[in-house]
Amino acid sequence: MHDSEITVADPKLRKTTCYFVIALIILLAALSYFLEGYLDSETIEAEELISRLYTAVYTLCLSLSLTAYPLWRIFLLGRRTRLEQRFPPQGAKVIRDTLVLQGRSAILRGYFLQFFASLMAAVFVAVPVTILVLVKVITSGP
Repeated sequence: MHDSEITVADPKLRKTTCYFVIALIILLAALSYFLEGYLDSETIEAEELISRLYTAVYTLCLSLSLTAYPLWRIFLLGRRTRLEQRFPPQGAKVIRDTLVLQGRSAILRGYFLQFFASLMAAVFVAVPVTILVLVKVITSGP
């Protein structure tokens, strides 16, 4: 193999990925619009606002849980990259033409992918937990 090997993009995967991203953006925009009106604090009492805030946090948890599978796939891609010492791994489909990395560069890319997936999972768990803790502290009063 020579240094300038390229894995050619899969047009079907690219199209599917674009549709998925567009659907995700629309879903998150609709969720944001819904929650903004749902948490309008000028027209509701404090107890009702707290109840709605909990509902919003649980909705946030549900929406963040949708990222669990993609993050797991990224983590596994990093593991496979490290084991094969090649990025993208043999037989992997890509959404754009990708220069193949081998050896140490591929191993480092694999570690980065695993670190990134782990970090994002930790953040997605920490955000709702932090919001819930803050709500409990605020509602407990002096």
